[in-house]
Amino acid sequence: MSNFDASIMSDLHKDAYGFRPSKDAWDAWEMMTAEEVQDDIDYMIALVERSIKEENEQQSIAVEEFEAQISSMCLQHNINRDTAIRWDMEAYNTVGDTGYHEYHRNLPYGYLTKVAIAA
Repeated sequence: MSNFDASIMSDLHKDAYGFRPSKDAWDAWEMMTAEEVQDDIDYMIALVERSIKEENEQQSIAVEEFEAQISSMCLQHNINRDTAIRWDMEAYNTVGDTGYHEYHRNLPYGYLTKVAIAA
């Protein structure tokens, strides 16, 4: 495994499985051929790519739901978008912390800032 950077392997394992590799995993990699290690790397990359794709799909749905709710609030209460978003943040007790609100609503990080700039 000397051809593979340990920190990259550790980071990739964490991204793929949610935790750093155990001593057993390191020992197993040490016993593998370079081709076997590469196969393991390719598998972890595929897991990470699938996870990213699923997260992007979930966030797209969350954006649609969020925008529908904000639009509905604006119409129902005759308020502007900024007020509707502030009310939504109050409901989630995240007022003043857009990143935390995005996390609670499963919105992409920076979404509320990008939307505010675009508006």
